[in-house]
Amino acid sequence: RRTHILVIALVVIVLSGVIEYLHLLPDLLSHLSGRCETLNASYAVSSERPAAGELLLRRGRGWVNDWTVEQLLEIFSQAGFKLSERRAWQAQAIFRFQAPLPPR
Repeated sequence: RRTHILVIALVVIVLSGVIEYLHLLPDLLSHLSGRCETLNASYAVSSERPAAGELLLRRGRGWVNDWTVEQLLEIFSQAGFKLSERRAWQAQAIFRFQAPLPPR
């Protein structure tokens, strides 16, 4: 099922408490690519090899994906976003990406 998203040019987009619930993050990022200057995102990253208990906890919270930091950065990179800053806060990774310039 395709969902159409109307996106206008924005300066900053914030995805906080969102990515864990997305099945199609690459599709969303392709819609946002070139439509903002900066994208800030938080994500509760998964272990490289998550134990069954970690997966149960994630599913119990309604989270539908289990990306590692490296996997998440690759998804953003493939959409043209460049990592400019990364921080940790509790069990969350906080990212600031510079968005690709829109085509002229």
